[in-house]
Amino acid sequence: MNLSRVGKHGTGMWNYSKNIADMLHESGFLDSIICSKDHVEYFSNRYKDPKVDIIITPEIVSNTMKVSKFRPLIWLSYSYFLGCKLVLSKKKKDVALLSTTHHSIPFFKNQFITIHDLRPAFYPDSKLQEIYFSHYLPRKVKELRGVFTVSETVKNEIEEHMGVARSDIQVVYNSVDPSLRPDGTDNSEQATIKNTFLMVGASWKHKNAHSFLKNFLAYHKDNYSAVIVCGQTDYFDELKSLVATLGLENNVTFKHHISEQELSSLYKTSFALVYPSLSEGFGIPPIEAMSLSLPVIVSDIPVFKEILGEAAVYVDPNVRESWEHAVDTLKVSRENVIDTGLQRVNLYSYERCKDMLMLALNNINEKSR
Repeated sequence: MNLSRVGKHGTGMWNYSKNIADMLHESGFLDSIICSKDHVEYFSNRYKDPKVDIIITPEIVSNTMKVSKFRPLIWLSYSYFLGCKLVLSKKKKDVALLSTTHHSIPFFKNQFITIHDLRPAFYPDSKLQEIYFSHYLPRKVKELRGVFTVSETVKNEIEEHMGVARSDIQVVYNSVDPSLRPDGTDNSEQATIKNTFLMVGASWKHKNAHSFLKNFLAYHKDNYSAVIVCGQTDYFDELKSLVATLGLENNVTFKHHISEQELSSLYKTSFALVYPSLSEGFGIPPIEAMSLSLPVIVSDIPVFKEILGEAAVYVDPNVRESWEHAVDTLKVSRENVIDTGLQRVNLYSYERCKDMLMLALNNINEKSR
């Protein structure tokens, strides 16, 4: 597995990657892991029987919350060295390589990458990222054995925008992180609910947190507040400025680098999760929220219709009346929405996602015959 571009613990990308690694290891398919020094201790302690080889990559090539013009270029240069190292290795040359990110390794033909979403093609963080997703990646994927992704919605987008055959795209859903549900906790027992909306992962502009602040909270500041969990990115700076402009300093609290326990507590005590993204590949926070009996308000986009079904309340983020209607719906039917969400979460258990991975591997094996 190529995890060299996977960043810090606690991110959605990290949770997906370690789950896939666990599933492959449990099934006897995991030979080695390529990862940064930051993750070596975790995998060394986790995979002792059978033991898994670990190939360490420089920390500078892993991902971070900050947009960098140079880190992707450093990775691209380093990937050629890494590709040569793997090709020249007698032990590694015959294994299949799976990356849980969209980064491939040169010279390695028996390879799969994971495209979590096509957001960077439409809402890029930089010009370099736009070029990579719009021009380089569509050509590169045709040289590989196939692509993994996290939803049927993104599978359709990859087929349409990159010209990859549907039979070469495998879908494996994300699963709910069980650490958010401590052992012995009865999630049906509600904590004291505050008139606070929670936003999680609002580190990038496509997360569209500003639409909620401008089109709802600014008009209802006497009754509601919001907690925004995000990284200290450029978009965070924009949100801080917007909060000041709208006079919401007493209504909005920003939190960074919080523990899983604190996140779990926020899920349990908020009125609703707000997730008005313009583009997503899956949407982990809404599923996490549902697993802890927190109803969710999300933007009306295809991927949320697929993943959340009727368990969410949908909103047009740009329309004030749509927000107000969504909140009014929760005031009346909050318990029904919670119950529907708890049922929906069962679709994203670790076991079901492992079944999807095994089916994907079987599909790949059948096609290669």
